[in-house]
Formats: sequence, C-alpha cells, structure tokens
Amino acid sequence: MKKLAILSPFVLLATTALAQDSTCILQPSCSQLGYTSAEADCGTAKVLRCPFDVSQVACLSGGSDSSGGGSGDEYNPNDPNNELGDAIVITINVTTAGTVKFNFGEGNIYADCGNGIISSAGTDSTSTVSCSYTNAGDYTVTLSGDFTYYGGINSGGTTKNLIKLDKSGITKMSNICDANTVGIVPPLPISLKDGTNMLNSCSKLSSAFPKLPEGLEIGNYMFSKSSISGIAKLPSSLKSAIQMFSNLKTNFTVTGFENTQVTDGTKMFAGSNIQTVNLPSTLINGTDMFASSTIKTITLPASLEIAYRMFQSTSSLEDVKGLENTKITEAVNMFYKSTVSSISGLPAKLTNGKCMFYNTKLATLPTLPNGLVDASGMFFQPGGTSNISDLIGTIETSYFPSTLTKAPGMFRSNHNLKGSPNKPSNLSDYGGIFADTAVTPTSQWDSTATNVSYGNVCTSTDPNNS
Repeated sequence: MKKLAILSPFVLLATTALAQDSTCILQPSCSQLGYTSAEADCGTAKVLRCPFDVSQVACLSGGSDSSGGGSGDEYNPNDPNNELGDAIVITINVTTAGTVKFNFGEGNIYADCGNGIISSAGTDSTSTVSCSYTNAGDYTVTLSGDFTYYGGINSGGTTKNLIKLDKSGITKMSNICDANTVGIVPPLPISLKDGTNMLNSCSKLSSAFPKLPEGLEIGNYMFSKSSISGIAKLPSSLKSAIQMFSNLKTNFTVTGFENTQVTDGTKMFAGSNIQTVNLPSTLINGTDMFASSTIKTITLPASLEIAYRMFQSTSSLEDVKGLENTKITEAVNMFYKSTVSSISGLPAKLTNGKCMFYNTKLATLPTLPNGLVDASGMFFQPGGTSNISDLIGTIETSYFPSTLTKAPGMFRSNHNLKGSPNKPSNLSDYGGIFADTAVTPTSQWDSTATNVSYGNVCTSTDPNNS
C-alpha cells in the first residue's frame, strides 16, 4: 500500500481556494487532491482527511509501517524522501499572462508553478495540469506525483530549460523541447521505457547524449533533427528505433547497437552524419535506414530481409560486407545513386534487384543468384554523373539465371562491359539491356537489346523506386 509523504499540497490547495476565491476554478475532487485511501488502509500511519468528504483520506508517512521517511509536516518537491519521487524541474517562459498547460498521463500530478501556487490533476479527469500566471516572464516549475508520462507544454507557454528530469516512475517522455530553446539535457529517468519524439527537432542542444537508461525499449524519433552530439550507448533492451538518429548533422557515434533487439531500423540514420555502426543480429527491416547519410563501411546481418532504398544517395559508402548472407528478396533502389564500390556478393534469395546499383561506383561484375526475376536497370549507369564507374568484366554465355523475366536497361551505359551471353528463355522484357556497352549479343536477342533510345526505367513513379 503506497503512502504519501507530503502534506501541504492538500492543505494549501484547500486554503488557497478559500482565501483567493476570485481566482479559483471548479473545486477539485478528493481523489484529484490525493485522498484515495480508506482509513483502514493506513495502518499505523498518520491520516489526513479530505475536507470535502472525511471518509476519504491520505496516508501520511511517519508511522511504523511507513517507508517514506518524510515527516509529513512540510511539502518539498525536491526532498529525496518524498515517496512521490524526485520531481521534474523545468524553466518556462510565459509571454502573455494566462494559463499554461502541461501534458502528463497515468497518475496524479502536483505542479509548483513557481509563483506561489500549487495545482494538481489526475488522469481520471484530465491529461493536463494548469498553472495560471498574472504576469509574463520566466518561471521555474516543479512537477511531482505518481504520474508516469510527461509530454511537455500543451499551450500557453514554452519550455526554456530542462533542469531536472530523473523523476522516478516516469516511463514515457515526449516533446520536452517544445520551444526549441533548450541547450542542455540533464540525466534521464532511470525508469524510462519510451522516448518517442523526446528531443525531436531540438536544434539548439549543446550537450552530449545523456546516458540512456537500461530498460529503454522505444527510441523512435528520439533525437531526430536535433543538434545533440557525442557517443550514444544504446541499451540492450532497445526494440524499436525508427528514425531515432535521422537527420542528425552533428558528429556522433553509436555503440552497443549490435546488442539490442531492434528488428525495424526504418530511416534510423537517414540523412545523418554517421560513418560506421555495428548492426544487431535481429534486424529485419532496413528500409531507408542509411539513405542520404555519410555511412562509409557496413557489415549486414544475416537476418536482414527488407532493404528498399537502404543506402540510397549515400555520399561516402565504399564497402558493404555480408550482403550475400542476408535473406533479402527485394532490394529495389538499395544502393541507388550511392558511392558504393565494393560488395561481397548478392543475396542468394534475391528476386527483385530493380535499380539496385543504379548510378554507383561498383566496378566488378557480380554473379547473379538463381531465382532473380526482375533486374530492370539493376546496373544502369546514366552518363554525365559524378558516381559513374563502369562495370568491368565479361558476361559469360550462361550468365543469366533461367528465372529472369524482366531486365530492361540492366547494363545500359557500362561502356567497358563485354561478352556474348545467351538470352534466358523466360526473358521477355529487355529493351536497352546492352545499350552503350561493348557486349555483342547472340542471335537469340533482337535489336531492342542494344536500343539506346530505350527510356530510363529508374525514374518511374513506383513508390519503391522513388
């Protein structure tokens, strides 16, 4: 049975309502004020009765079965013995006199508004707690209680600084940098499990990554578009990291990722300034994971199955290892317009390689896997581009797998590519497959195979090819 180690929020709220009737709103209920117990629940602990209904009480610490350790004589949000937990402390800015609302969830919250007023709320009736201000300016607000979610300011003001966040019991935080003026991130709650959008778009941060708590499971958009830097050590408990570090332009390093449980890495590092990272053995979805990033070298896990645009438009990519051991079946635009120059082989289960290496620096002709069906524009090298580096090699007579049905523009503009390959029996769509190459097709091919007027298959409106 949980006991409260505070006193004056109950008394102050009641007496304030009597003394300042002109500024009060609807009288709160006993449960909203923290009177949630029956007298029998308190054991030997002291009892405080609700002034509106004496049958509802709050159990105060100080009795023999109390674990709070506080005296119960004075409310102090920063008291380490306060059973409601260490408080969240922030500085806010109020530009116009009025009401500021703070988002919270799952529990009761007490707001020391920084102007001599304490207000409270509970999620049985609302999801915001309000502070009213008669003057504009900066205020230090202290939030305490047994609530488990804090979501920043809802309306009426903006967060200026984060002073203290390690409030025990908080499991979810989001949008705590609502005004984009926060510069420093203090230690995070050790109980945090969900950090979705926590510091998203906080572009004025000047601090390094805070320690990420063991137990963090969801990091979606957590640091996206922010200016945080340094080393981010990921906890092994992490399961979802969609866009966690996307568009992060600072110099940063990620460690411990290989020990996490992440299966979906969609856009996790897209557009970010990262050079290398070790991927977890659980990763399945790598859609856009490193698109437009500065990743330089990578080893792919065998678990990887989905790789749409995974390295599209990467500006520094050189070497990719482990590709041949993955479970990838569709790799549409996987390295589209990237600088990749070396791979260890193609996935054995690959069926769709449409535009997979369009406009890259790949120089060595890879062996095609049995089972490949669509190779449209797979190695197409458009002229006049910075990434162009022709494939060098000879296409052997039986190079193509019998399963191939589509290959228009597959090797177009690889000027140094040679050979006289046979046409697979199932291949019916192959316009421009050898256009602008040194390949001399056998009589099994018709003139469309070398037709240079054939359109660019890698500029379609296909959502997986854009």
